[in-house]
Amino acid sequence: MNRRLFVVVSLLLVVVMAVSGCAKPSPTPTQAPPTSAPPTATAVPPTATAVPPTPTPAPRKGAWADKLVFTVQKQADVAVSQLKSKDIDVYAFSVSDPELFKKVKNDPDLKYAEGYGAYTELTFNPVGPEYGKGELNPFSDPKIREAVNWLVDRNHIVQEIYGGLAVPKYLPITSAFPDYARYIDTVRALELKYAYNPDKAKAVITEEMKKMGAKLVDGKWMYKGKPVTIKFIIRTEDERKEIGDYVANQFESLGFTVDRMYKNMKDAGALWIRTNPKEGKWTVYTGGWITTAIDRDQGGNFSFFYTPRGIPVPLWQAYKPSKEFDEVAKKLENNDFTSMEERGKLFRKALELALKDSVRVWIADQKSFSPYRKDIDVTSDLAGGIAGAQLYPFTIRRTEGPGGTIKIAQPSILNDPWNPIAGSDSVYDTMPQRATGDWGVISDPFTGLKMPQRIAKAELDVKKGLPVAKTMNWVNLKFVDKITVPDDAWVDWDAKAGKFITAGEMKVRIQKAKAKVKEAKDKATELAAKTNAKALTGDALVKYLTDLTTAYGLKVDVAAQFKGDKGQKKLAGDVKSITGADDPAKALADYGVQFLQNQDPDTFDIANRDYSTANTKSVVYYPKGMFQKVTWHDGSKLSVADFVMDMILTFDRGKKDSPYYDPSAAPNLESLLSHFKGVRIVSTDPLVIETYDNQYALDAENSVTTWWPYYSYGEAPWHTIAVALMAEGNKELAFSQDKADNLKVEWTNFISGPSLKVLKKYLDEATKENFIPYKNVLGKYITPDEAKARYANLNKFYAKYGHFWIGTGPYMLKAAHPVEKSIELARFDGYPDPANKWLKFSEPKIATVSVDGPGRVKNGEEATFNVTVTFKGKPYPAKELSEVKYLVFDVNGNVVATGDAKLVKDGQYKVVLGKDVTSKLEAGTNRIEIAVSPLVVSVPSFADMQFVSVP
Repeated sequence: MNRRLFVVVSLLLVVVMAVSGCAKPSPTPTQAPPTSAPPTATAVPPTATAVPPTPTPAPRKGAWADKLVFTVQKQADVAVSQLKSKDIDVYAFSVSDPELFKKVKNDPDLKYAEGYGAYTELTFNPVGPEYGKGELNPFSDPKIREAVNWLVDRNHIVQEIYGGLAVPKYLPITSAFPDYARYIDTVRALELKYAYNPDKAKAVITEEMKKMGAKLVDGKWMYKGKPVTIKFIIRTEDERKEIGDYVANQFESLGFTVDRMYKNMKDAGALWIRTNPKEGKWTVYTGGWITTAIDRDQGGNFSFFYTPRGIPVPLWQAYKPSKEFDEVAKKLENNDFTSMEERGKLFRKALELALKDSVRVWIADQKSFSPYRKDIDVTSDLAGGIAGAQLYPFTIRRTEGPGGTIKIAQPSILNDPWNPIAGSDSVYDTMPQRATGDWGVISDPFTGLKMPQRIAKAELDVKKGLPVAKTMNWVNLKFVDKITVPDDAWVDWDAKAGKFITAGEMKVRIQKAKAKVKEAKDKATELAAKTNAKALTGDALVKYLTDLTTAYGLKVDVAAQFKGDKGQKKLAGDVKSITGADDPAKALADYGVQFLQNQDPDTFDIANRDYSTANTKSVVYYPKGMFQKVTWHDGSKLSVADFVMDMILTFDRGKKDSPYYDPSAAPNLESLLSHFKGVRIVSTDPLVIETYDNQYALDAENSVTTWWPYYSYGEAPWHTIAVALMAEGNKELAFSQDKADNLKVEWTNFISGPSLKVLKKYLDEATKENFIPYKNVLGKYITPDEAKARYANLNKFYAKYGHFWIGTGPYMLKAAHPVEKSIELARFDGYPDPANKWLKFSEPKIATVSVDGPGRVKNGEEATFNVTVTFKGKPYPAKELSEVKYLVFDVNGNVVATGDAKLVKDGQYKVVLGKDVTSKLEAGTNRIEIAVSPLVVSVPSFADMQFVSVP
């Protein structure tokens, strides 16, 4: 249950040839030439000889190629030369070099795919005000981070560094995705507000630096007698080197000392991702991201990029968004709203707060391309290009037919450990990983809508009034008055008992928790009334809290919580806050309740839950016989236990009572429990699963929950997870980097390194004891014989391949060479689907837009503008467009009018600006912009024109 980038306006050409494999035709039999023979008296008729028919080859299943070999090539220009010389077949990287693009475009031996999902930004270390050895971190101050937006000239970067293959980026949403066009008025207003303004940046930064105790001495910022140094990690492989140097120059112009730390991906990751930001080993990093599928709902980006819920690594755990921003982000992440109007208010507020927070300052949305040889065909995603396409493993092939080896180069691979729970999140590792796995549903590379892959069909019940729509027929969408959660649905996990908690059981717990919370509030009020809150002292507050916790039934050393200078300072501040309140007794009672909640958060959390109803009910139907048909790479048959293991781990690692507890998993679990209402296995063969939730997507297709065992970072069967759990439970390995660092153990790696020896040790133990993890639950789905067979298969697989990375996808991992930086994937013979299943995606219909109208408009008079929307010169069908929106900007760049263009006929629209609009325009140059959002692709197109207003 998880959710996880490229700019557009010009033409996109992604040609995916629908080529089927053809067998070589057999020659037609011909009569043999006569041979000399002595005549015979009697003619004997020849004996008929049966000629067997030429056998028809069975349709190819699984992958088209026999092997995929991944290697590293950091330089795009060298990669293009290697494509020409046939040393590689595909360069799966988002290249933004304009000169190289011209070269590839004009080369008859090469093709290319364009993508719209990559973007760049500046990542700040937010810890402070001091970090490291008492050094000042300027970017611990949100106002200084915000001011960097004014310091960076994004237009300069786009034109001079990207050569026009990008657009300026100010926000954590992608300009090529639907939400950008949906909220274009707010977007444009914020882009104007945060446009390049170095004088404003300097003024804000100077004021804040002085507040932090820094002094400007001879043009250099000093703190405690030492220069304020920005430790700037600058990536060297692409445009980020030039971006980093430009930004470093800007910092230096303000008086900062900049240590330019030029690093490749591996060395940079060792600092910004792997170290604790408190250590102060870095200050700023030139970040780069790619969204590997079109994201039709980018509401989750705010939580991902700005809160600890994003990634379980030290940097994200250091994020401290404002309470308002965190609440808005969580609501958008969970789609906790009842209408598109409510969502719009939340989204617009989040956009504003993201710029106020600015732990990231966004630089550019790229328009990139991935070159490959003309004798290769492959599906590319409009967001993630080739590397990000979920469908690429099913479609990559040689045009001459099936078989052979395809060589794929990327700028990097194998920098971080592979494990499916919390392993490498690098897109370069994700690409080969995806080829080894499969999904319940899979993303349409042009629209981002989910399509059935392993599931047969789905049903989605949605509470009436919620803004959900459907496009495809494989999901049956129904709006209902009420969705009741059944009492036997699993709603949470009891880590101490090792079993699921049902809705019925949880309802009992909720009633008890509510009674306990009421008792706490009553006791807090009673004791506060007996305390002189107006004349409260520190000692009196400690006594009040001690009496309260004792009455509540807790043994808490309250005085210990206020020890030391920091504790005493907090105590004094709390006393002052209570005594200064309008009603000190109420303030003291409220303080006491909050104190109890901090001591017993679980009870207070449960008291606020409700499992009676849900906003959605998703039902997925898997086909009958699937468990006989789908096979893991070690020969084990897929089973219900693989799905249930995924369900368990969704909860268990975030629970303090779990032997596998990982603090970095807790924020995501907390977020999940705020909306999740239950899951129920209705049938095991065929497998049918119901999921109840308050969270939903705007598209019915993307609201379906499949529980397919593809974890956050890869697919896995229950038995490989079980072996790793044994190692983690004994504190010898840890799934997440954060936990591994804290325990000072190896980050679990399924494919190489010291982890393998540890995993083999626990495989031997699991085999010996026939280990069934979470036996209270999985014991109902795994027999001892099945466990024995699974471990036997895994032992054979490990003996042959030397790793634990097992999936059900069309390719299997044959070998990984971290030193040599190469990966070899081999076609998996047991993959059940025909090879041509997904050979239907050709060219995406990216709209071309133009707007024409009067160059001069008289104030107070009506003005008409004509809009043309086409694809390859032909009118774009109106039924394939979601909306054609217009915005009018005045001479100061402010939005003064928005609306929908009127349809004239297919491909032609009209915008009429009435007297009420033109009368608002001051004399000077104004602008009208058109935003077109198609239905058949999720990439909007834009056009604009300027006109002069005259009195």
